Amino acid sequence: MPEFVWLIKCIYEMQNSDLAKDAMAKLEVEHLKLTYCNIGPAECTALAFVLRHLKKPVGLQLDCNSVGDAGIEQLLPCLEKCHAIYLRNNNISDEGICRLLEKGIHCPSFQKIALFNNNLTNECTKHFAKLLKQKQNFLSLRLGNNHITEEGAEQLAEGLRESSSLQYLGLWGNKIGDKGAEALARALQSSRTLVWLSLVDNNIGSVGAHALAGLIQGSVSLEELWLTNNHITRQGVQYLLEALEKNTTVKSVWLRGNKLSTEEVEELTQIDRRLTF
Repeated sequence: MPEFVWLIKCIYEMQNSDLAKDAMAKLEVEHLKLTYCNIGPAECTALAFVLRHLKKPVGLQLDCNSVGDAGIEQLLPCLEKCHAIYLRNNNISDEGICRLLEKGIHCPSFQKIALFNNNLTNECTKHFAKLLKQKQNFLSLRLGNNHITEEGAEQLAEGLRESSSLQYLGLWGNKIGDKGAEALARALQSSRTLVWLSLVDNNIGSVGAHALAGLIQGSVSLEELWLTNNHITRQGVQYLLEALEKNTTVKSVWLRGNKLSTEEVEELTQIDRRLTF
């Protein structure tokens, strides 16, 4: 949508608030997709100037641009007009996200964030924990392919334990390991809202699978658990199977790419079709 970005920049350069209000009054969308639009800090400044005049909040998708920490700072004035913000692959660090979360906690409509493939570390997870504790309408947190370890998972768990609204949690491609999986499983056992959990490619073995089996057994809402590309053995899958016997809400547990032989995969598939290899 390069033409839209060009229009936004023109309005900003004129510094005409009345024109911005008029333009946004005519924009009736639920989701504004601006991926691969070469959006950097300057464009973020223009977007914030105009989007703060929206009549109702939108989902703002800025995946695969060059927002960076500087761009995050420029977007803050329009965050209250976003019910969701998607910033995958934008070279954002802990510093930028912490500034966004400080603002987001006080924005009633802000409910979803996606930050796949940025430069986030354990440092940001305590800020996400604070967000989850304070915003009891927050729905979706996706932090895939960053640099979060067991320490970050343990910090995040502090917030998850107190969340009464989170439905989607994605930590694909981090390195939380068994200890991180255990911390998350304990924190989420009391959740009555979690529907989808992705821990793909996180160095999780059968110890972590045992903890996640406890989550499955006690969950009344979980539908999908993604454990692809970990280090789970036949014994780990057995823990999951035993938990599935006591659960009717889970629709699928994804296990492709773990430490299982072809024969074991065939056997396990026959036992419970919800296991997906």
